[in-house]
Amino acid sequence: MIDVLILTYHDWANTGWRFFKCLQYMGLKPMMFKGHPHPFCYPEQGVIHPSIRDASGSPPVFFAPGMADFVKNAKVVHFTSSTVIDTGVDLTKKNVVLNHSGYGYRDDPESMNRAFNPFVDAHIVQMPDLMGLGANNEHLIYFPVDTEFIQPVYRRKSDKLIIGHFPSMMKHKGTSKIVELLEKMSQDKDLAGKFAYYGSDAKTHHTMAWYQHLERLAECDVVIDVFNTEVFGKQYGEWGNTSFEAAALGKLVITNSLKIGTYYEEYGRCALNIANDIEQLEETLRRIISLSPHDLQLERESTRNWVERNHSIPATSRRLWDRIYSGFFNESKGVSRGHDCYAA
Repeated sequence: MIDVLILTYHDWANTGWRFFKCLQYMGLKPMMFKGHPHPFCYPEQGVIHPSIRDASGSPPVFFAPGMADFVKNAKVVHFTSSTVIDTGVDLTKKNVVLNHSGYGYRDDPESMNRAFNPFVDAHIVQMPDLMGLGANNEHLIYFPVDTEFIQPVYRRKSDKLIIGHFPSMMKHKGTSKIVELLEKMSQDKDLAGKFAYYGSDAKTHHTMAWYQHLERLAECDVVIDVFNTEVFGKQYGEWGNTSFEAAALGKLVITNSLKIGTYYEEYGRCALNIANDIEQLEETLRRIISLSPHDLQLERESTRNWVERNHSIPATSRRLWDRIYSGFFNESKGVSRGHDCYAA
């Protein structure tokens, strides 16, 4: 019997793999299969299975009957990226978890809820703006970050504050507005020579392997993730993986969030710098540029400690167990007691 079977067509941002690592941390025995390799060349990924790779259908449902035996032998079936792999097995007779993570669910939650609510036992909602859209038994659990692999880099490249912005999709991340503001600030005599911008220029964008992306983040002191409140006519504006990865590297992070109150309610203090309009963004940048080297270092260390405490593999595992998986596995299952707080 498989404890947890994770299935997905595309494991966007390698998120499913990190949830897989959380399940391992909890002492469960998971398996994970996906259909395609990730273009960012993550060093560890889920196993590509030809039945999913060659599946028919289109988002949010792909048909892969070749995976049926795996599903039959799984205690829990866990789907990610708002996508279900239909194997022909009656999912109403299985324990089912589904992650909602972005554009697909944000664009058409009604149809997805009609399709998925009848058989999904628990929904993981990875961003607060996707909460309250109708998914049954939903839980806000952000994507975990591997703080064991991503270690802080506190060395500074320059006496100037290095500000970075490296979006995967520039239009969605508000790149043009960020670049315009930084160009204006560079002309301010009070800021002259105090900072430098290292990032996309709002015209060209270069996709690179994930570990190369981490290297360019490591060169920065400050990283701007998202500065955009609407995409495709839908409310947007929540941070993505870059914020957590930059925080794990010990960088100060600026992003917008229209649902930051939800974060406070669910997780408590947030170490990210929230800027939802151009005035807030400029004010935040000016504050950080004015920090002494000592105070800058203290804030960077605080940011690293925060993301490790709230969003690391161990921290996400605790939340995942408490909110969802403790309901599927009783004490006889024997989830590893070597990991604090798991008395499964």
